[in-house]
Amino acid sequence: MDVLNSTIRATLSPLAGFCIKSSALQPAVCKVTGESTAALSAQTSSAILPLNNTIAVARGQKVFINIAWDANVPPPPDASNDEIQKAMNGGQDFDDDVLASGGAWFVPVIVSEPRTDVDKAGKPSIVFDCVYNSSLKSRCLREPNFRAFLTELGLQRIEAQHSVALSRHLGTPNIASKGKLFPRTALVPLRLYPEAHPLREQVTKQKASLIQEIEPQAPPATIHEKSTESKPKGILKNLTQDPRSQTPESDDVKPRFAWAKEGDRIAIKVHAPNVTRVQVQNATLDVEPRRVILHVPPHYTLDIDLSLSDAQIAATFGGTSSSEDSVLMLKRQREFDVEGAKAEWSIQQGRLTVFV
Repeated sequence: MDVLNSTIRATLSPLAGFCIKSSALQPAVCKVTGESTAALSAQTSSAILPLNNTIAVARGQKVFINIAWDANVPPPPDASNDEIQKAMNGGQDFDDDVLASGGAWFVPVIVSEPRTDVDKAGKPSIVFDCVYNSSLKSRCLREPNFRAFLTELGLQRIEAQHSVALSRHLGTPNIASKGKLFPRTALVPLRLYPEAHPLREQVTKQKASLIQEIEPQAPPATIHEKSTESKPKGILKNLTQDPRSQTPESDDVKPRFAWAKEGDRIAIKVHAPNVTRVQVQNATLDVEPRRVILHVPPHYTLDIDLSLSDAQIAATFGGTSSSEDSVLMLKRQREFDVEGAKAEWSIQQGRLTVFV
C-alpha cells in the first residue's frame, strides 16, 4: 500500500464546540461544489443557495466560524509540551508536506466550504466549519491559550483555502454553532492518521484484500486426453488470447487498458501479460475518487488521474471525448466508488479488471 500518496474519504458527524464571529476585510468570491450546494438545500430556510457555484463575500460582511470536533479528523502527533508550546507561539511552519513528514508538531483541521446564513438582524452572513480531532476538546476547555491557538489556526486555514481575508477583531456569540452541523465527507491524506487509528486499519485491510487472483480451473485428466487449459472464472473468461504468445513488454511501462460500464459499476480492464503470481502479490493498487494507480514491479505502472485537465489527459492517453472508451469520456463519469472497489486478476489471461 502506498501510504504516502493515498487518501481516504472520511465520514464526519461534527459535534459543536464554540462559535467565533469575524468579518471580511476585503471582497471575495468563494467557489463551492455541487455536493455542497445540494447540502445547503437541506439546511435551514434562512440559507441562501449560491449562484453558479460561487458565494460572493462583501467587505465588512459577518463571518461565523464554528469550531467543532470529530474523531475521524486526524489527531496531532505525539509531542512534548515544549514542542506544542513552540507551535502555539508561531515557531513552526504549518506547510502540509513538512508537517505530514513528521518534521514538526501540527494540528490537522478540516475546513468546510462556505455557506450562507443570516445574523440576528436578518443580514446575510457567511459560515465556515473548522473541525478538529475530538481529543483536543478537553485541552481547549482547560487552556484559553490553546483555544485561541485553534481559533487562529482555523482563521488561517480559511484564508488559505478560500482566499478570504478575515478580521482578528473577534466576537464570541453565546451559541455552540451558527446553524446545524450536518454530516459530511472529506478526502484526507492517509499519512496523517496514526497506525492505530481505526480508519488507517480499515484501509490497510481493504487494500490487502482488494486484488483477488482468479485461479484457472484444472481440466479433467485422462491418459488419452491432451492437457488443455480451462478458462478462468470471472468476467475475463471470454478473453481467449494467450498472453504467452505476446512479445514481452519493457520494464515499468504503461499498460494498455480499456473501460466500460457494467451495470452500475465501471470496469477498467488492464492488459498486463507476463506477470507472475509473486509479482501480483507485490503489486499495489490505490483507488481514489478520481484516480486509479497501479504498480506491478518490475513491469507496469499505470496512473489514471481524472483530476487533470482535458489537454493533459489527451496528451497522456490520446483519444477524444467522442470516443466512448476514451479516458476523456471516463472523466465525464461519476466518481469512483472507493469503498466498494474490487479487483480481479487473471494471471492466465494477463488481465486485471478493476471494478469502481
